[in-house]
Amino acid sequence: KVTLQIRNFEFSEINFGRSQYIPSAIFALTPLPFIHSFNDIGIANRLLLSLLIIFLVKKKTPHLFIYYIILSPTLLLYSSTALKETVVLIFTIMIFYTILKKKYLSFFFPYIFLLAFKKQNGLILLPLYFFHLIYFNLNFKFNRFFIIIIFSIFIFLVFFFDDFILNSINYYRFNFFLEDSGVNFQGFTSIGNLMTQIPYDFLKFLLSPFPALNSPVKILIFFDNILVISLLIIYFTKLFKIDRKQFLYWLISFSLFLSMYSLTLFNHGTISRYKISFIIPILFIIIYLVKILKKSKNSEY
Repeated sequence: KVTLQIRNFEFSEINFGRSQYIPSAIFALTPLPFIHSFNDIGIANRLLLSLLIIFLVKKKTPHLFIYYIILSPTLLLYSSTALKETVVLIFTIMIFYTILKKKYLSFFFPYIFLLAFKKQNGLILLPLYFFHLIYFNLNFKFNRFFIIIIFSIFIFLVFFFDDFILNSINYYRFNFFLEDSGVNFQGFTSIGNLMTQIPYDFLKFLLSPFPALNSPVKILIFFDNILVISLLIIYFTKLFKIDRKQFLYWLISFSLFLSMYSLTLFNHGTISRYKISFIIPILFIIIYLVKILKKSKNSEY
């Protein structure tokens, strides 16, 4: 609706405070002569994804990742609709690329846009950006000591603000649960209760829509998930063997995103959409990073 309002110059009817405004503006600015329906916005989405693929090819992204985003059934499904997940994916990959190439000032251009329409992702990315800036660019003589200090501070903050953390998670968890089924809701009662639930919720999130494989689309998405999980395991293992600092940083980054979504989402359709916003960018960064680090090590010999 907002896309059509922008195309028709109906600015007085637009709520500029809504998170959909920026993606809608991007759709409206795509060089398509006519946008009259949600299906037309799906074409705009595919065009934006095609531009991303061209960018990645020019930046010599490993072919494996290029082939994946072209052939992924999940990405094909959601990039053919009027949903904003494709735009989130594009901006997140751009953010990760600036971090990878250490273009720290360029980071803020895609980040500001992402923060405006995907606030929760932006709130995680900013501390990750500063941690990367410090940890990989300043010469610490005691890197392990630095990690221990950061980890200790994190643990202290978790237990100090445990009520706030639990209330926030339970609030979003309840609202998503209400949308899905609305009965027998169980919130977290303590940090210990939260920690014991995390492994189950991680697995449930990653394997979704399993076990509800009651349609051809869900079966395709499930096998797509198995492929992604396999690639993540393979490339995280390769990264561990090449550079343990990079492995630790990106594994923690992945775990933070996974925690935020797996602890609050229940609906399989919502989970499939939200996976796009961080799992595919994480896959991009570790595949690209393995390529760069291997090339760097080979040049040393």
